Amino acid sequence: MASWSFKDFFSTEKKVRATFVGDEGVQHVRLTENDGSDGAIAAKLGSLTETAPASDTASSGLNGRLQRIAQRLTTLIGAVAVMATRQDTYTGAASGTAINAATTGLARHSLQVKGTGAAPTAWNVVYEVSLDNANWTILITHSNTGGDADGALKFAPGGDAYPALYTRSRCVSITLGGASNVVVTIVGLP
Repeated sequence: MASWSFKDFFSTEKKVRATFVGDEGVQHVRLTENDGSDGAIAAKLGSLTETAPASDTASSGLNGRLQRIAQRLTTLIGAVAVMATRQDTYTGAASGTAINAATTGLARHSLQVKGTGAAPTAWNVVYEVSLDNANWTILITHSNTGGDADGALKFAPGGDAYPALYTRSRCVSITLGGASNVVVTIVGLP
């Protein structure tokens, strides 16, 4: 059995003893005051049913503090941008399936067009946005006549935000040549 003491372990002048006890390869830690009692330690750790403090700086036991940290992490995870992405494969003119981002909305957009097996001879593919899933506006055009290379990635003009609730790709025209099809990837970020 090993034990040692930490001074100011819980912001007090009392010493705390940690004892490691082996049990079939499992190590358990028991924290006690120097006199062997655990009442003061339990008060410092907080009860299992302790609620989280109302603010980040309010006093609390360890359990309440951990609950507060868990709340803040949950808030942070919820605030992280959620990406919406879709791939459509075209052999002729058609509209891709719309991404419904009505719950989060999308503001930043990108488009990539890549031929399978070879670069297509000619193509005109657009990235469209909508607020109602019925009326569409072209945001990005990817075409060989516009100087875009097969597989090139294009972004919404000027890096500005273009809020939208729905997005889709649409193949306006295509001449496959040596390509068996084109794969269009669209990405939107809140």
